[in-house]
Amino acid sequence: MKTFQAVGMSRVEGKLKLRWSNDPKICRMIYRSKGEKDILMIELSEPLTKKDCVQYLKHRAHEFHGDEHINVINEYLEKHA
Repeated sequence: MKTFQAVGMSRVEGKLKLRWSNDPKICRMIYRSKGEKDILMIELSEPLTKKDCVQYLKHRAHEFHGDEHINVINEYLEKHA
């Protein structure tokens, strides 16, 4: 199963999307160059699967700026339960 070193979100055409990466610095540069906004990437202490990454984000939800972020996280977790 594929694992990732960073997880986060970015805004694409007004919609928040979950993001996974093994190189968050490069990832941020790519997203900025594509015009994405509100880029948030959190480096992980160990590689995690996509679902585990999102569960980790959920535990850090207090760091986000509103319910929209939490809704995106919950939708993903419900879809991949």
